Amino acid sequence: NKLAQYVKLGLNGFNIPNSFYGSNKQLMIAAKDMQFPIILKGIQTSLGKDNFLIKSIDELEIVLEQNKKSNFVIQKFIPNSFDYRVLILGGKLGTVLKRIRQNKDDHRNNTALGALEVEQPTPPAEMVELSIKIANLLEKDIAGIDLIFDEVSQEYFVIESNSKPCFTNDVMVSSEIPQFAKYIDSVVG
Repeated sequence: NKLAQYVKLGLNGFNIPNSFYGSNKQLMIAAKDMQFPIILKGIQTSLGKDNFLIKSIDELEIVLEQNKKSNFVIQKFIPNSFDYRVLILGGKLGTVLKRIRQNKDDHRNNTALGALEVEQPTPPAEMVELSIKIANLLEKDIAGIDLIFDEVSQEYFVIESNSKPCFTNDVMVSSEIPQFAKYIDSVVG
């Protein structure tokens, strides 16, 4: 789950957004010391579900009340208009996609929600090395590492690692499927 990832990544020195996990009451207390907006993210979800940009303590209270059965983490919001999905296959780079949200009223750069994907043929070496280290730490042969570049600090932040990343079906847009097929062929051989 996302919480276990954040703990493991943070304890191993990777940049993750400042995060707090606890009961809804504890989240409300912790949020009072954070600068809004913040991210409220379910720890067991995918495809952009249970992921909220919270703009005030009152809004946080309402969303938590409406989602009592969910477990959440709150995080510092890193302003952005896109993120990167780095596909790691067997400890090597598969491809890098820049994901650009099309809905400017949303904060999520998720392709399941309509984000545009643009393949990055020559990604920065720092991004690739970071993603391979993350996949190795999390012991994942197949990983979709989501990164945001903070333009203020000039650092990459790890948003999450997906062990079952969704692939773009259009090979004219992305080489994810051909790269995945190549990886499977090398494993099965």
